[in-house]
Amino acid sequence: MRKRGKVKTTESYQSKSLKVISLFLFLLPAFVFGVSTLNWEVTDFEACKLKNVMLDKDGFARISSEVKCVWDNPEVYIWSLLEIGNTVYVGTGASGKIYKIERGKDTLLFDTKATGVFSLNTHKGKIYAGTAPNGVIYVIDKTGVGKVLYETGEKYVWDIVFDESDNLYAATGTTGKILRITKAGILDTFYVTGDMNVTSLVYFKPYLYAGTGERGLLFKIDKQGKGMCIYDADESEITSIILKDSLLFISVTEDTLGSVYKIYPDNRIDRLWHTNSAIRGLQEVANKFFVAAGNRVYRVDTAGNVELLFELPTDISCMLNNWVGTSEVGKLYKIDEGMSKSGTIESASYDTKGVSEWGRLEFKSVGNIEFRTRSGNLSEPDKTWEEWKPISRDGKVMSSNARFIQWEAVLKGPESMIKAVKLSYLPQNEKPKIININILKPKPKEDVPEGARLISWSATDPNGDSLCFNIYFKLTDEKKWLLLKESVLDTFYYIDPKTFIDGEYEFKVEASDSLSNPKAYAMKSDKVSSVYLIDNTPPDIKIGSVEHSMLSFKVTDNLSYIEFCDYACDGGKWEQVFPVDKIFDSRAEEFIISVKDAHKVVIRTGDVCGNVSLKSKVIK
Repeated sequence: MRKRGKVKTTESYQSKSLKVISLFLFLLPAFVFGVSTLNWEVTDFEACKLKNVMLDKDGFARISSEVKCVWDNPEVYIWSLLEIGNTVYVGTGASGKIYKIERGKDTLLFDTKATGVFSLNTHKGKIYAGTAPNGVIYVIDKTGVGKVLYETGEKYVWDIVFDESDNLYAATGTTGKILRITKAGILDTFYVTGDMNVTSLVYFKPYLYAGTGERGLLFKIDKQGKGMCIYDADESEITSIILKDSLLFISVTEDTLGSVYKIYPDNRIDRLWHTNSAIRGLQEVANKFFVAAGNRVYRVDTAGNVELLFELPTDISCMLNNWVGTSEVGKLYKIDEGMSKSGTIESASYDTKGVSEWGRLEFKSVGNIEFRTRSGNLSEPDKTWEEWKPISRDGKVMSSNARFIQWEAVLKGPESMIKAVKLSYLPQNEKPKIININILKPKPKEDVPEGARLISWSATDPNGDSLCFNIYFKLTDEKKWLLLKESVLDTFYYIDPKTFIDGEYEFKVEASDSLSNPKAYAMKSDKVSSVYLIDNTPPDIKIGSVEHSMLSFKVTDNLSYIEFCDYACDGGKWEQVFPVDKIFDSRAEEFIISVKDAHKVVIRTGDVCGNVSLKSKVIK
């Protein structure tokens, strides 16, 4: 999963020439091919759903060890495990019971009456259990007869360990104390961590190592109870501690993130591995480490090489030797040494961003592999998706056209292996869309005629195609559209209103993705503007008579509202005048002005389309 390696065996990769084609398509300009063959390739199977399939250190999918569910109790959660010989003991919640599972049969060993049994250990033929939320430690014999060993006064007993002198140490919360019960039965506080919970505890002679929750501290404590914090993790909880060849290995968790660290004797720290899941188990197996993270178990070596060993349907809560317990439902699994006969790997749902037509599914593989696919139009596969269909002999995907696609592979035989999977598809060409059309008076430009109007628009294309535009126009009472300009590559165009007769017009912009698609596949769409008035005729001025030095006149326009009016007497300055009703809001306005002592008056007026009229009258 970290690096790709070479496998010295025969492999098939159908139509290798497609790689050359894909590179060719990538190097060509984007506008040449809008809708063209695309490839979905999976070489990292980490996001796939696995059943009896592992991912080796090179990231290749193989048949895994067989993992069997040996006990299923949906009423409980499994919080702790203990193995003695061929018998495994299971500490549960929310029932607080301890079950004994032997030769495939389960019996209730002991009921603590607590909410959960969070720790189990054995010493000299007896079983010790730590509970919550009452913080009681029980001692139980193999026949199921038990009693309270100590009421700690704490809420949680997270872990229990013994030293060679038969002293019991209990990791507790929520005051972060390590309690000691001596061989003589005396309870005392051995060490106070200063954190809320002591979540993990191990004894490596002559030191006790303790990891905490909330602050993620790691302590090394001697027999006299003198301790030192040797690591302050960035993560909040230390879940496991292992000592190997003078090196410490710890697993830590922060919400849904987990890491495994290696700590050297000089307290130098290396992060060995990181995952996007909470780690709930770490143990050494054959010079490597099994790590339970989320619903998966990984194998990590001391150099940080990782293999994903198997995946379970629900999250793992604890792990011990070959036993794995889950928390969402109370299931106990056993990892067998033998290999599964077959395994299944299911890809995540892939979004092609639009309805697509499927090509061939190609794969780099070894051994006997069977592929099938299914498609749908919802992001998560559900009952609305089409059923699984096997691919054809030549690799053709037989699923119906849809937006989403998923593949599944069945590996048969221990030699079977998948390195990469590639699926070709052709997205369905979708129509471009004109978002809006505006007709505005542009800012002054040297190369734009005076009085010009700017038609501008915005457009999108779901496939990202290059677009060109045709512009049409017509009077509102006409049916036939007339082409104004063809194959415009910009999203604007200037018109000169003076080249149009007066009237109310509509403009239509048509978008085409023909630049990016073959003619047979090109798509068009259009949008019509709001009605736009073109008026090239100035208003008419009718001047009345003078009465008592007051001159009345009327301004009318056939199409546009009157926008302004002013006058000048005997060549003087222009004086603004308002209509009699004070508001310019119609195509006909009446005015009255004072012309006392004037001999000649000139009236100037204009409409909202910029047309201006002048008229004069001799007064005396």
